[in-house]
Order: sequence, then C-alpha cells, then structure tokens
Amino acid sequence: VFGRATLGELELCEARSGPLRLAGYATRGSVTFPSRRYQYLFVNGRPVEDRALARAISQASRDAIRLDRHPGVFLYITAEPGAVDVNVSPGKTQVRFADGATAFRLVYHALHSALLAGKEERRLRPVPSGSVVAEAQAPYRDPFASPAGVPVGVPAPPAETADFSLAGA
Repeated sequence: VFGRATLGELELCEARSGPLRLAGYATRGSVTFPSRRYQYLFVNGRPVEDRALARAISQASRDAIRLDRHPGVFLYITAEPGAVDVNVSPGKTQVRFADGATAFRLVYHALHSALLAGKEERRLRPVPSGSVVAEAQAPYRDPFASPAGVPVGVPAPPAETADFSLAGA
C-alpha cells in the first residue's frame, strides 16, 4: 500500500484491555499524509469504520506529528464474543463495542505510545564506536580575571609601555 520505502518507517503497536486485543502498525512522523486515507481499521478480520476509533487515532497523533498531517495506520482489533456488535449496518462496516470507552482508550494509548517511541528513535541516533564525537577544547579563560600566578585582589603589575614620543625623530 505504501511502498518498500515505508517499510522501515513503521512502528509496531500492541495492547490488550479486557476482551479487546490490538495489534498493528503506524507510520513514524517522517511519513505522514495530508488526509486520513491511509488509516485502516479491522475488527475480528473485517474492515470497519468507527468515528470513536478515528477520533482516538487523531488525538493520539497530535503530540507526535503536525496537526495538519496524519499517520498511516493499520490496526487489527480482536474482540471476544459479546464485546462487539457487527450487525449495526447492512454492509457490516460499522461496529458497536459493548464498552466503547475501553476501545477508545486501547487505540489511543497503543498508538500514542508507538508514535512517541518512533519520535524518540528518530531524535536519538547511536554514536558510531571508534569515531571522534567532539575534540577537547582549551579550558575557558575569563578575559577579566587576574593573570595566572597573581593572587585575587592584588593589582597586576603594570605592563611595559612602548615609547611613542617624538623625541629622537
């Protein structure tokens, strides 16, 4: 769906709450889309549309990516019998969870954690071993401090001055 370049930019998300189990993938913040077109939800193997779960995805992605962009999401929710009603619409594309708040929290927290984990992974890069990261700098010297070897509070000896007089010219 997204192409081979996106495979390395998918973050795994898994969670379980009561009779619901979630497993899926979300694109990291470096791969986002202008619409929610690439957000796929499946409940017990059926593709579904659910406003509450779409809102959970939107709220979870707010902290990890820009507000005008959306992550690609593949979420697979498995529900035990009685936890979800699939007979809400004739096409069976809408579902009703016995506990909608639990389903919302499950999607929100699993996706939020995955997106933030992907964000941290991008920010924290490993340092290659054996390479110089930064060279040692010379110690800081205060330009207004007394010269080395002169006690603090004792005036420094007068500096030698050059003779700029016109005598002898």
